[in-house]
Amino acid sequence: MILRSVRYASSTSKTAQKPLVDDYTYCINSVRKSDHENFLCTGLLRPTILQRPAMAIRALNVELASVRDQVSNTNIGQMRLQFWHDTIDASTNKTDNRKINHPVAREIDLVLRLYQLSKLWFHRLIKSRQITLHDMPFADIEQLESYLEQSITPTYYLLLELAKQRSLNADHIASHLGRSQGLINIVRGVPYNAQKRRCFIPLSYLVEQNLSQQDVINGDFTNEKFRQIIYQLCNRSCFHLRKSVELFEQDKHFQKFNLLSSTNNSHRSLFLPIIVVYDYLKRIKTADFDLTNKVLQ
Repeated sequence: MILRSVRYASSTSKTAQKPLVDDYTYCINSVRKSDHENFLCTGLLRPTILQRPAMAIRALNVELASVRDQVSNTNIGQMRLQFWHDTIDASTNKTDNRKINHPVAREIDLVLRLYQLSKLWFHRLIKSRQITLHDMPFADIEQLESYLEQSITPTYYLLLELAKQRSLNADHIASHLGRSQGLINIVRGVPYNAQKRRCFIPLSYLVEQNLSQQDVINGDFTNEKFRQIIYQLCNRSCFHLRKSVELFEQDKHFQKFNLLSSTNNSHRSLFLPIIVVYDYLKRIKTADFDLTNKVLQ
């Protein structure tokens, strides 16, 4: 199904009229453009019936993450987030028949009407983005990880619910993986955010290295002190990655499925982003934590 939609989305019309794009294809295009690695992992989900609802969840996260860059006014950003909050509430209310005019919102509405997913996790994803609307820095690593627990991890909880794999241990795997992946996202986003005059590196790390937010915004990423900060963030990400892998391998339910095996099951494929995070950590170590190194591009 997903390959068919990708081919359709990639095709060009020979006529002057632009072909219509269905809601699912819109979600595919959005995630492929803005969250390519999770797009690939979603396309590898098994069983394949999980791919469409999972892509909708990923597309929603893309929409939420892009709100900050699409608005110059905080109030407008709050209104957009409120739209998504109301959309979730309306979709879980069987008596609400309001017309939905956004392709991702229509896909999410379909997911919520077909699957028994907790709207709590959707609301948590939405609420988390209110934090970054104000470009406020994080005081320390604990505050940053708390934000990541709200903005990344709920996507994994929702995927686990889709696959009917919620358990205490699976939730712990998702929690560590979400924080590990989120820390890598923070690292990868440093140059981009610096151009936007934003810095989400914990202030405690900057103070420890006698650097300021302005130093980060100025873009001296080869500085030894700055590379030490990147090392600290990656080291923390590596800690959570190890924990997620340990829990995966020790779990009696998951241990019979190798993460890289070709067995047709939904258990290991839910956690494929482990490989994405591992690959980036390996490459940034090779680059000696220099964000300007071409190995990281």
